[in-house]
Amino acid sequence: MSDIVAAAKLVLTPYPSSGAKIVISALGVPADGAGQQPRVCSSYASSNATARTVGAASDLKVPEGFQLAGMRYVLAEVSVPYPAMFGSSVMRLVGGASNQFTFQASVPWPVRAGQNYKSTYNEIVLPNGKACTS
Repeated sequence: MSDIVAAAKLVLTPYPSSGAKIVISALGVPADGAGQQPRVCSSYASSNATARTVGAASDLKVPEGFQLAGMRYVLAEVSVPYPAMFGSSVMRLVGGASNQFTFQASVPWPVRAGQNYKSTYNEIVLPNGKACTS
């Protein structure tokens, strides 16, 4: 996982990558299919971000295509500060405006490999994590 997070430096060049926050989480849909709230089974974060807490993710909904009982998927969340290079002079002229923006993305990804633990679907267990309980 650290190699994947380290790749952000190459991807973000020429912009600084030090402010990029990356969180990768392995999520599961309850085996009974009740509700559309996923469960965080394991999570990994870059050094300047916070991994998700294991358990119900009250701020998330299971995306379409993953709404099957016992389904497992990976969620990648990225937040990157972006200093505008063009138009910054105009932004300075506007009172109270800043030329600093934050781009955020959250992308669900199907599990392509992994292992079958307690579901009919394979799952990924992130470093220092455990398989989903149901």
